[in-house]
Amino acid sequence: MAALSHHDVLKTMEPLTCSDGVQNFTCLLSKTDITPVLGELKKIGAAPEVSPAARRWVLVLDFNFTEGSWRWRNVTVVRGWELKWNNETTYVFQAQIKKSLGEMVKITRSFQKPSSCGVS
Repeated sequence: MAALSHHDVLKTMEPLTCSDGVQNFTCLLSKTDITPVLGELKKIGAAPEVSPAARRWVLVLDFNFTEGSWRWRNVTVVRGWELKWNNETTYVFQAQIKKSLGEMVKITRSFQKPSSCGVS
């Protein structure tokens, strides 16, 4: 999952705790459709069964650093998929994500590069 995050496919490296209001489950938020996720999983030999997950929204458990507490955040789902392999089930939801983890890492690295203007 870390590799998927680095390539701007997923928002987070670790699975998220999500809810549909009835039950909690593991999910991942993606900026794109399922194709890049399946491509990366194929590279490590994982071939999950994929089926559509018909959800319009999902609640994601987030830590609010300002308040120092956990909170449920409502995320609008563009498309969703259920992935099953090795007795594990997870959901991947395509959502409108402002910045993925990989994008944030690239931005941070660009600010850390030494200046090329000759000033020392």
